[in-house]
Amino acid sequence: MNKSYNSLHIINKKAKIYSNKQDKISKLRSSALYQTKYNALLNWINKTDKIELHYINNKEYYCFYHNDYSFHIPKQKLNTNIEYQNKKVLHQFQSTHSLHNTNYQTEKESLIKLYNKHNLNPNQHLPNNTNFNAYWPYLPM
Repeated sequence: MNKSYNSLHIINKKAKIYSNKQDKISKLRSSALYQTKYNALLNWINKTDKIELHYINNKEYYCFYHNDYSFHIPKQKLNTNIEYQNKKVLHQFQSTHSLHNTNYQTEKESLIKLYNKHNLNPNQHLPNNTNFNAYWPYLPM
């Protein structure tokens, strides 16, 4: 599972990088990668070490922990209540989106691993009328 979390970490960082760009294709890709992340974490909820509820900038986020990895999901993005162990207010939270310490795995390698092992595919989260360039061509549409 650690390799899966590493792959998820990489696509989470790539989603943040895409979200900071101004073009429509990057915004679509960011949204699709974040939805893939949410689905993965919900599917793996029984393998999670712990879940906390974090308040960051007056918004609620679930924080999923597994070994050295932690992932935030805005609470309103999930259609279910999740049992959590702790509540925290984070006044100085700074998200990073650098791709350091990811075992030099690429976005493509990460997405292929997540698809082959867990059937997670960001192409499924792109709108039907999406520009073909937004799709990941090495994954099924």
